Amino acid sequence: MSDSEVSSTFSIISYSDAECISEIDRMDLSNKPQKLSINGQINYSISSPMGIPVRDFNYSYSVPRSLSFELLFDGTGVVDGIKESVTEKCIKLQEIAHKYNEEINSPNYLRIIWGEFDFKGRLTNLSFDYVMFYKSGKTARAIAYLSLLETLVS
Repeated sequence: MSDSEVSSTFSIISYSDAECISEIDRMDLSNKPQKLSINGQINYSISSPMGIPVRDFNYSYSVPRSLSFELLFDGTGVVDGIKESVTEKCIKLQEIAHKYNEEINSPNYLRIIWGEFDFKGRLTNLSFDYVMFYKSGKTARAIAYLSLLETLVS
């Protein structure tokens, strides 16, 4: 894939299916995360009589990879030159990522796309820090923290 074919938009897209075919909603952001953290974990069964050094591990299972990142929502225009409602952005993110979908009896499946990065998963954590306010009390800046577990589709 050439640089001209890669999207510079950071997209969070919600789906009603694990294959990420039936799109429900999306949020395209001009501001991108500073980093994306991916963690993989493998668990082993360790059995050794007491006092004898462990010489081998027996594979138990692999935990799906996890993705975590944070997003800055800035309503001042300083960060990306765009003045947008931080509260509306936070509400939109909650609707896409966290809201319960009665049709699938759970929150939606999510797909995170940015450039060549493409991750499909389920939300495990969404939290917000409201870090700047106008004199009126309206939110000027917030940071959203997201964590997802990868869904592996055959």
